[in-house]
Amino acid sequence: MGDEDKIKDLVPLAKAEFLPEEVRDTEPGPPDYSLEHEFAQAKSNKNFTFYLVLILFLGGLIGGTVFYTQYLQSGITEEKISFAEFTPDLKEALSTDVEEKKLNEAKNELNDILKQQDDKIKQIELDYSEKLGAIRSQNIPESEKKDLIKNLKLEQAKEVEAVEQQYSSDVAKKEQNVTEREELLQSKKDQRAAEINKAETMITNYKELQKMQLDKREAQIILRYNPVYSSSTLQRVLRKSGRRRVKKPTLLPYEERLYTAGLLNKTEHEAVRKKIEEYQQLVARMQKIPYTNSVRPSVDVLQDYTFYIVTKYEELTDRLAARITYQSDLIRKYRNAFRHYAETSPDSGMVIDASNKTNVLVSMKPMLEINNGDEAYIFRTEDDLIGTIVFTVTDSVVKVTTKEVLPGRSIRPFDKIFLKRAETGGTEGESTNGATNGAETSPDADNTTTNGEEQP
Repeated sequence: MGDEDKIKDLVPLAKAEFLPEEVRDTEPGPPDYSLEHEFAQAKSNKNFTFYLVLILFLGGLIGGTVFYTQYLQSGITEEKISFAEFTPDLKEALSTDVEEKKLNEAKNELNDILKQQDDKIKQIELDYSEKLGAIRSQNIPESEKKDLIKNLKLEQAKEVEAVEQQYSSDVAKKEQNVTEREELLQSKKDQRAAEINKAETMITNYKELQKMQLDKREAQIILRYNPVYSSSTLQRVLRKSGRRRVKKPTLLPYEERLYTAGLLNKTEHEAVRKKIEEYQQLVARMQKIPYTNSVRPSVDVLQDYTFYIVTKYEELTDRLAARITYQSDLIRKYRNAFRHYAETSPDSGMVIDASNKTNVLVSMKPMLEINNGDEAYIFRTEDDLIGTIVFTVTDSVVKVTTKEVLPGRSIRPFDKIFLKRAETGGTEGESTNGATNGAETSPDADNTTTNGEEQP
């Protein structure tokens, strides 16, 4: 017994690892008997087939009942049915909640006892595993070590058997309780199935009685939201559109000429494009809805008409841009003629249009410097005075208005203009303090002055 202290000292070391390689017995010997392996095999040989079959049976039974109940409920309309015609205790007969709750409680109790038993057996295995490690770590003869291990395994088996005997009675009672609860639950379900069959028969008869009314109501609802057009004009539109569909239009790029002419800027152009795209998306989504009667072809007609309008809009925009180019070129030629006349004429300029007294269109020499408040005479010939005009310059924009017209006279196109002040404007290209060339700064600018508006 003098080795007891030595064994106690070696237990912690055995838990961490066995002795180093150099002190182990290198001679091959018989395989060690592993108590842990034996218990693992014994536990794996435990028959779980009964529990698996039982769980599958209960799961299938419960699932089938729930599915069948849902199927019956889906076939019942929202019409109220009085259950007073059925058995008085129908609600109690159809309910299995109490039995299912008790069955679950019984299963939980059985599992708790089995867990307690398993926990104790595992603790025994753990304790004896530590003792086994301690024995194997002792420096004693192999025969003595084998005897100690054999006795240790016998003690472990006895303790495990004692634990199983301790819980065997309680386990048997709980298993019996689970079996009784399952039988009671099945009986309740059989009763519920019978009541459901009875209710299903009555509901089927009721549905047959209501079928004609439901069909009539459904037809009314469909016709309300999917009408058939009675108008001969609308019917003709649908027939005509159905024979020939309009192709999706090709959207043309933005024309900068429209912006130059002050008709449509790029922001407005993109806004129109976005509205067209959004509208087409809405119509495309509506075409996926299963409309019937006249509504479905109406959606197609809306899309066709949209394609037609967009196509014509694109064509109109393209023709308008071409027209702007033509007119701009024509105006440029007239401007060149006016510029040539102003440059070669001894006059300060000439009148282009004086129909609006507050917005007189004139053509002036390009080299003249025009300041705010300058005035000029209007002559038809060198000695035929017509009247007087005044120049107003605001932010380099020149506005020409009629100041005075002699009685019985009127300002006409091609009347001559003579500034009242000396003409000292300098040469073309020199910087001046006033406004020149009608405040136009583009490469095509001329000496045409308007009421603060830039002419195309």
